[in-house]
Amino acid sequence: MAKKKLTLSVGEDLLDEVKRIAAIEGRSLSSIVEEYFEYVVFRRWAEALGGERGLGGLEPTIES
Repeated sequence: MAKKKLTLSVGEDLLDEVKRIAAIEGRSLSSIVEEYFEYVVFRRWAEALGGERGLGGLEPTIES
């Protein structure tokens, strides 16, 4: 899949904390942002599917 550059503005304290987390986990900031975007899209899909099937609000889970 092709990647595109994205410019974000984030609070300095939040960015510092996320950078620390990324370093501990050996990840890039891009991978963290991309994972969150995937979660947002999946959650919206799950909610729509749950509504269509009369299942109420489906919640995505994260398996450890």
